[in-house]
Amino acid sequence: MLLTKKEIFERLKKDGIDLGENPFRTFLYYQETGLIPEPEGKKRNAYLFPEQTVDAVKLINTLQKGGESISQIKKRFKGKTENISDDYVIESGELKIGQDLKMFYAYRKERKKIIEEFNGKLKKLDEDFNKTIGCSFAEGVTNIIDNSY
Repeated sequence: MLLTKKEIFERLKKDGIDLGENPFRTFLYYQETGLIPEPEGKKRNAYLFPEQTVDAVKLINTLQKGGESISQIKKRFKGKTENISDDYVIESGELKIGQDLKMFYAYRKERKKIIEEFNGKLKKLDEDFNKTIGCSFAEGVTNIIDNSY
């Protein structure tokens, strides 16, 4: 399956991958350095990339956040960076990184869900507090602290 940059960015965002202030520039940099494959086609003035490009960008991003430079990442994959993906990592003998990466994404997804649930409960608590007391929870705590000193 081929994807546009926009579709790739949507998938990355859904998975919590942040390419910084200018994701288009970051993506182009990965492309210029040979870390991701060249587009395979064009559709309405939009270049189309292979689906594994999403996995490649995730892996590159994770390795960079772990402190690796672009040149170190290229060396890690011995010049075969056009095929970087979780599958490539596993096939090339870098099994531990592939497993760690999949575990990291699963853990992060689980934690994000827990945080979202917590924030929902916190919002409900604040709404209930506001209905009962007539101010937000934070305002109530501030009033208590201000009046107790």
